[in-house]
Amino acid sequence: MPLDNPLDHEFFIDKYGVIYCVVGYSHPKHKIISYPKYTPSTNSGKLWVRRGVHYERVVKYYTPSELCKWSKVLEGIGVNYVEYDYFYDTLLVKVPKENIMEYYEPSLKLRNILHHGPNDTLEYKVLDFIYTLSCESGIPISSFGISGSILIGLHHKKSDMDVIVYGLKNGWNIKYAISELINKGIISRLSIHEIRRVADLLHKVYKIPYNYALDIVKRRWRRGIYMGTLFSITPVLRVDESKNFNTYGRRVYRNLGLVVVKAEIVDNTLSIVYPSIYEVEAKSVNSNYYTVPLSSIRYITSYNSIFLGVFNVGEIVRAVGILQQVTDLDRGETYYQVLVGARENPGFIVCLEKNS
Repeated sequence: MPLDNPLDHEFFIDKYGVIYCVVGYSHPKHKIISYPKYTPSTNSGKLWVRRGVHYERVVKYYTPSELCKWSKVLEGIGVNYVEYDYFYDTLLVKVPKENIMEYYEPSLKLRNILHHGPNDTLEYKVLDFIYTLSCESGIPISSFGISGSILIGLHHKKSDMDVIVYGLKNGWNIKYAISELINKGIISRLSIHEIRRVADLLHKVYKIPYNYALDIVKRRWRRGIYMGTLFSITPVLRVDESKNFNTYGRRVYRNLGLVVVKAEIVDNTLSIVYPSIYEVEAKSVNSNYYTVPLSSIRYITSYNSIFLGVFNVGEIVRAVGILQQVTDLDRGETYYQVLVGARENPGFIVCLEKNS
């Protein structure tokens, strides 16, 4: 049952008609950590229409100012899902499972289209795209899914195609397949204009130096163009894999303050899924709040998908974020990590020295 093992990028609708996207794999027993994606609107001019109801997008960009809209939007319809979470030491949107009316799984959406056939041009195109990805990567069709607006029947002719690939190993295989499809001219990278626009946005919003921002956007492999339509690809853990990452209540995180860490990437295996986890060897640390041994900083963990699977083993990076103390209750040990993409301070990761 999906409510027993919710996976990242699944969607659901609550009893107020608000559409949510699931975040990660670690959730309380009776609630799902998520964020509101679309909310019913009285504006009939909105592009998103589902079953005669018009919707508007709650969050356009994953920025602190945008994230603050969550509370205001939910409060506006009388919903009180935003609460402080003891284990994560931050405010989260946690929707009670009893309030969930409909639940949508990307794998089932693809299966439905395969069985009944596409309903429109966009569904036909995303199906063709998945076949192309499967042929190039060797990943079976059964390991793909369809998320985003197509999943919930809210898409229009200008919508993007949001494709899911299940499995950690498959996530890396699809990254390599994308590179090959670009070389073959079957899919296209984003235009230079779009690359510069996104780099400029990263520079203005996250305060990333422009040259580094440009490098990040050029590294971003998950977005491109297929047959004239924008696509995104998100690797998601399989259910059997995700159970190892459902650590809710077994790890306690404490935010200690802003930190700047220079580190070498020693393992990027888990960076391909969300949240992206880079195992690192810290070289230097700068914090006005705490002094911790370099060896105790084990990970850079990012909740900003722009950094998903973009840094390589052996590269030297600078991470600006929140220093977190992590207590693993199962193992009885404490270590530290740098949190990037937090509501309190978004931070960033940039590559200082590339792997030759």
